[in-house]
Amino acid sequence: MGGFAGSAAGRTHGSHRTYESHSATSKTPLRVSTRQRLSRCLGRPVRAVSVPHDRWAASFEKQGMAADRTAPRIEMLDGSNSGWIEFERNGTEPNLGSSTLEEAFQDLVPHIA
Repeated sequence: MGGFAGSAAGRTHGSHRTYESHSATSKTPLRVSTRQRLSRCLGRPVRAVSVPHDRWAASFEKQGMAADRTAPRIEMLDGSNSGWIEFERNGTEPNLGSSTLEEAFQDLVPHIA
C-alpha cells in the first residue's frame, strides 16, 4: 500500500480520484485457515469457526464492541455478504495488491500482542 500511495500521490491530475485497493482473489476466513497460511505465519494451529448469525451481537460484545455498535456492524456485514454492498464503483481506479497473503501476515504477525 505504501508504494501505491506514493505513486498515486505523485501523479498529476486535475480532478478528484477514487482508488479501490484489494487483492486479485477473494480471501474468506475459511479459505485462509484451511490453506494454513495464517497457521504457518503464527507457528500454531488456526481454524475458522462459524458463528451463527443470532450470536453475532453477543460475540462482538465479548470481543469488546459496545452494545450500541453491534447492529450497524451486523447490518454492514449482512449487506456485504448478500452482495448488496459492493465496493467497486463506476469511476474508481482499481489497485490490485502485489503482496501474497503470507507476506501480509508475516508483516502483521510481529505487531500482534
